[in-house]
Amino acid sequence: NTAIRDPSTGEKVGDVLAMSLEPKETSILVGQAFDRQRDLTYKMEIQFTSALHIVTRGCVLAGLICKDVGWTRAN
Repeated sequence: NTAIRDPSTGEKVGDVLAMSLEPKETSILVGQAFDRQRDLTYKMEIQFTSALHIVTRGCVLAGLICKDVGWTRAN
């Protein structure tokens, strides 16, 4: 599946996050993600809010700086 959001922040089709996730609850996965473009490892949480929408939360610096991003499945 491909998820797309506003590309104005530098992300583009083909950017890759290597993720290691495991279930926390029925609709939530938690773990880590490595962004090779920025050479950063994030604490990661993915929440499935519907069949077409997810929210990701990535944190750095031991969870002190976090960002939530909503994603919509491309058809």
